[in-house]
Amino acid sequence: MASSPRFVSAFERYQQAMVTQRMNTSTTTQPPKRHATFLVMDTETTGFGAKNRMTELAACRYDAKGNALGTFQHLIKPTCVISPQSQAVTGITPELVRHAPNVNRIMASFMYFMQPSDIIVCHNASFDMGFMQRAFALAFPTKRWPHHPTLCTLKMTRARIAKESIPNYKLTTLATHFGIQTRGAHRALNDVHMTAALLFKFVQQHGLRQILQYAAL
Repeated sequence: MASSPRFVSAFERYQQAMVTQRMNTSTTTQPPKRHATFLVMDTETTGFGAKNRMTELAACRYDAKGNALGTFQHLIKPTCVISPQSQAVTGITPELVRHAPNVNRIMASFMYFMQPSDIIVCHNASFDMGFMQRAFALAFPTKRWPHHPTLCTLKMTRARIAKESIPNYKLTTLATHFGIQTRGAHRALNDVHMTAALLFKFVQQHGLRQILQYAAL
């Protein structure tokens, strides 16, 4: 199915912003800059496999000092059944998403929210980004997912914390270890706040330059 003009315009707005930024910067590949923003993201889903779909998407943009600059959060009406396991973990039920927008509308809105300077941050980025890229392909079937440096806090903590000193590397385990609030875990925006707090704990301890090394270009 072709994208609607509204969905295409959302992507084209993003593309134009990216082109403008690149015209004002070096054309050579550079590490993420100190003035870059961190877009911390999380998804909740109907299940864990590739055939599952998102039920919630949340993101919060932060500057390098950890100041919040903007928030995005939406429930999504999926096109498949929400598994009992996912309902139990997230509390997101079919009734809760019955009147939520579909994924195409949410991805169009998200493209307006995303900025070219964003470094994407997720805990277990391969999971969240897999769902994001599949959702993007549904909304914009003729477009490619825009490249952004991506920082995975799961990989970061595995590299920085010895496995003998912590039971596991789950987000809630790490949050508890560092004294970060875990109330409302497994809802997307609450997990975003936990991930951001974890990220900036490491920035404070190790410095921004060291942490940016974990941002895959």
